[in-house]
Amino acid sequence: RESLAIFSSTAEWSLNPDLGSFDTLMLVFHKAGQWHRVLDLFQIVLERGLSPSTRTYKTLAASCAEGGCWELGLSVVLSLQRRGNHPRGIPYTVVLQTCSAAGRWAEAVFLLSALWEDGEEPSIELYREAIAVCSRGGSWPAALALLGQAAARLPGQLDLQMYRAVIDVCLADGSTNVAQSVLSEARASGVEV
Repeated sequence: RESLAIFSSTAEWSLNPDLGSFDTLMLVFHKAGQWHRVLDLFQIVLERGLSPSTRTYKTLAASCAEGGCWELGLSVVLSLQRRGNHPRGIPYTVVLQTCSAAGRWAEAVFLLSALWEDGEEPSIELYREAIAVCSRGGSWPAALALLGQAAARLPGQLDLQMYRAVIDVCLADGSTNVAQSVLSEARASGVEV
């Protein structure tokens, strides 16, 4: 809290911390699990007219996700994309996990759609997490669609965890024929379920 107060009052001292100083302090608060302080610092960055860097957004998105602010975390990631920044390492998986914890499978699918629209190919890890989110949210059609997209875009990379998530949600919904079809597809691709 004292660090934040010092940064807030630097204008009174005619000091002008640069974005790197703010990024460093944001990272310190993030690592300390104080996501709300990261949000406060981000607000100060904007108030001072500084242009947030990719590092700023990465720290902010991860902090939002860890703080359970899935809406803000998703917004941060999409803002970064709108600015034309598409760096690897943006914590999409963290935001997807936050969407999952909040039961927000549709937002997880939306996040992947935003990646595709921007010409980025989601990794197998992102597909795995999005399928798990849909499964936990009870949406077998969305989980099945993502499984199909992953199979088409990343052939040979699907694993037991992905197939199992789709099969489990189908069975929970009573869609045994769909579950049987996914099981057959898994076996045909060499994954033993």
